[in-house]
Amino acid sequence: MNKQMGKNNLVAIIGRPNVGKSCLFNRLVGYRQVIVDQQEGITRDRVYASVDWDRRDFAIVDTGGICFSAQGNINFCILSQAKQAVEEAELLLLVVDSKIGPVAADLEIIEFLRPFKKKIILVPNKADNSLELNSLSEFYEMGIEAIVAVSALHGLNIDDLLDLVISKLDFKEKANLEEKLGLKVAIIGRPNVGKSSFLNKILKQDRMIVDDFAGTTRDAVDTAFIFNEQEMILIDTAGIRRAKKTYRGIDIYSSSRTISAVKRADVCVLLLDAGTGILRDDMQLFKLVKDQGKCCVILINKADTVNLKLKNCLETLNLKAYFISFAFVGLCSVKFDKSMDFALKFVQAAWENSQRKISQQQLNKILKNIITNVKGKSSRENLKLHYLTQVRRNPQTFVLIVNNPAFVKTSDLRYVERELRKNDNFQGAPIKVLLKRKTKQKNVKN
Repeated sequence: MNKQMGKNNLVAIIGRPNVGKSCLFNRLVGYRQVIVDQQEGITRDRVYASVDWDRRDFAIVDTGGICFSAQGNINFCILSQAKQAVEEAELLLLVVDSKIGPVAADLEIIEFLRPFKKKIILVPNKADNSLELNSLSEFYEMGIEAIVAVSALHGLNIDDLLDLVISKLDFKEKANLEEKLGLKVAIIGRPNVGKSSFLNKILKQDRMIVDDFAGTTRDAVDTAFIFNEQEMILIDTAGIRRAKKTYRGIDIYSSSRTISAVKRADVCVLLLDAGTGILRDDMQLFKLVKDQGKCCVILINKADTVNLKLKNCLETLNLKAYFISFAFVGLCSVKFDKSMDFALKFVQAAWENSQRKISQQQLNKILKNIITNVKGKSSRENLKLHYLTQVRRNPQTFVLIVNNPAFVKTSDLRYVERELRKNDNFQGAPIKVLLKRKTKQKNVKN
């Protein structure tokens, strides 16, 4: 059974575009989690994190800028996302621009919030000096009693704001959004391959804004989740592009955020587009996952649009990207499939396989077979294999002790990996084989 984990003590940041909501979010969280840029509308999804203050912790969510006069599907979705955040939250931070003062758009948002009957703190942002921090008279006319002016960019008055937030939250139940023990799963892929639709299918709700415009998701967004009694943190990321295709700062941040998400993850779910096949950008992602030693599940999405057979896909993958052939591979149509549970089962299996421990007795038998094969090659007479041992799990790491590492070819290391996989189930989990020279034992004289 699937269910999304609760969001107790949740604080939502609300406001019109370009008033500094994401800058405030980053300041409260303590690191740059949300992309901040001068262009309006950079934050489109609900982005969650946790904040620790005065030995209390609470969850916080950033939302896209609310603009009732804007047209288009994206703006409609942003408003829908903001509404869901308001419904979930215990406390709202309504951010306005202290330099401009109250405007009609701010008053429209207050009217929009009124039916929800939530506790609200008005936060005039961009107050960069003591005069602006204390010039609040015009903001009291907005009808909200709790007001704290801040400068999110410079960190002014943030302590006072956090003190007020803590005083207004009910801490009977501890915030548990970012459960550190959860299995972290990064959903990665090129732009517009269906990553957010995949996450929505799992959560059974429009947690991410989904649109046909490539690059809709620009932040790496965490969602706590439970599947088959396994706590998971699903990380949806912006699609990665090669550097020469990336022209704007926003896309550079998004690509680096994808790389950071892979580094954080325990398992990566990599989506491909069945209609385009494996492109160079996909190869870049394969390499990133492999280099970071991450478990991997490959889903070939939009399989309903072309006539594909899994066997042929596996052959193509082995031919073009043999180094990622350890991954679980599945065909899917995120748009039409009723459930993506099979993909999460792949995730669990990959993680379990990354935790396997092989007995030294079994490793000795594997090494014996390897030695027999190597000795059969006349060109390898100088190579001596002495010992094979497992030194780490996740990623699975083995050390092969030899007389001279220079005698070992890359093909030998692949053969050792194949033998290890043949003798135990490591599907979905990468294997590293390290070389070590056998040290000569010194004679000890009495």
